[in-house]
Amino acid sequence: HRNLVLWTIERYMRTVLNNQGDDTRSKILGALYEINNETNLPIEFSGHISISFSPSLLSVLFPDPVPLRDLNKHFGLEPEAIPFPSAFLLFLRRLIDIRLHDSTANTITKLKASDPLIQQVLEDPATVSESQLLKTLSEMFVPFDKTPFSDVHRSGLGVPPFVSPYGPSILFCAYCLHPFVPSPYEGTIEEISEVIKKNRADHFNKVFLVPGGSTTGMPPSNKVVQGKVNVPSLHINLHRSVVDAFAALDEDQKSALLACGPTNPFQPSKIVDEFASKIVQRILDSKKGNLYEERIHRSALLAIPSFLQAVRSFGFSLNESSFTFANKLSYELQIAFPENKEYKELPPLSRISIPSSFFSLPRPIVPTLDLQDEPLIQQNLLRAVQEDNADRVTQILCEGGQVNSVSAEGLSLLAIASQRGNV
Repeated sequence: HRNLVLWTIERYMRTVLNNQGDDTRSKILGALYEINNETNLPIEFSGHISISFSPSLLSVLFPDPVPLRDLNKHFGLEPEAIPFPSAFLLFLRRLIDIRLHDSTANTITKLKASDPLIQQVLEDPATVSESQLLKTLSEMFVPFDKTPFSDVHRSGLGVPPFVSPYGPSILFCAYCLHPFVPSPYEGTIEEISEVIKKNRADHFNKVFLVPGGSTTGMPPSNKVVQGKVNVPSLHINLHRSVVDAFAALDEDQKSALLACGPTNPFQPSKIVDEFASKIVQRILDSKKGNLYEERIHRSALLAIPSFLQAVRSFGFSLNESSFTFANKLSYELQIAFPENKEYKELPPLSRISIPSSFFSLPRPIVPTLDLQDEPLIQQNLLRAVQEDNADRVTQILCEGGQVNSVSAEGLSLLAIASQRGNV
């Protein structure tokens, strides 16, 4: 085992020296996790696939491979075998966090400094358990036990709709309808904006597990500390990325998108799907939030219909004031009270009243799943999930009109979660 570890370090560092380290890291990540084809990042909670890690993969992880059977013969091991797979794979995950070339001795020193388990990996590998390996592989993801799918902010089968061309509601959380201003409210635009900022940040920091909190509640930058990626917040910069991706299109492309008829997120046209890919790239470029979320492309598709409708209703003119609270508040109040002209222009020092009636208006909310009162559906659903049959999951929930197809489609997440041992 130790000889295999030393050999792997030497081979890995050789690829780093030859400017092939990124390619090698990608291959190793692909062996340890399920990789999202669009983001090229590990999918959260998919580290379980490493349990079935094939030793023969070692022969393709490095340039100029040496067959594992020859190595094992040299080291006195069984052909096609890794003697202590949990220990070796834990070591492999830690190794790829080291990105600069170094000697084998210095690399081992760095590995020991980054994780006390490395000492156990090297000196007593037989005692390294699968649970220790899986805990290590999952440490860069938002902890599942802190954000189960029963939480409305994670179990939503859609995304908050745009209420203006520049974002979702700034007065409510679209998942739980938690208000960001008291009812009724009166004050200057500046005062209301500060109240909204604080209350929204407090709520988002709590429900989306923003590390250390932030002044806005928006996803902070994902930082690497001592070679490890910090656990991100649960949410992503979705709505701003939609706006920025649209702003970057030329006028013909914008017109083509706006000319699209009703957009089905689950059967998108080519132009809509390509626009979703541009949104995803913006999200990735931001390096903020939960980039390991498997549904990033689907989330982009779900956001597009309400965005296009908002642009059709209000137009689109991106400038410095577009994202101000005053501008967004103006749009939201105009929708609620179209007959009230005072909401069209909201100078910062003007006073405004938000009546109690506003807070009782029906408003769009992200659909969620609650099957507590449907035991038969639960039973059939559980069987389909255990069989990992996402199509059957959708069929069960659509039959008899129990839920709509959009909600049912979202429930394929349950099958995915089942694969990862989370259901």
